[in-house]
Amino acid sequence: QYPLLIEQLINISQQFTSNCSLIQCRITRSNYSGPVCLKNGRTYAHLCDLVFALCIGELDAEHLQIDYLGPCVSHCSSVKRCFSDREIC
Repeated sequence: QYPLLIEQLINISQQFTSNCSLIQCRITRSNYSGPVCLKNGRTYAHLCDLVFALCIGELDAEHLQIDYLGPCVSHCSSVKRCFSDREIC
């Protein structure tokens, strides 16, 4: 759902592979500054946290999938889509 954003985040993380500590939030060049929910149900507080996780290898770029912008929730009524296959929306 967010292929261009994911591509941008991966490209930025690859630029900093030699020194991930240099990553700063403004480099994501996004107007969105809130949390991000991944399809695995994990919330990252900001896009730059995602970039850092990619950079240090905590996240696998090939399997990175953003479910929606906002914190992950466990109840369908709280979001338009669920992050868990166990839920019926």
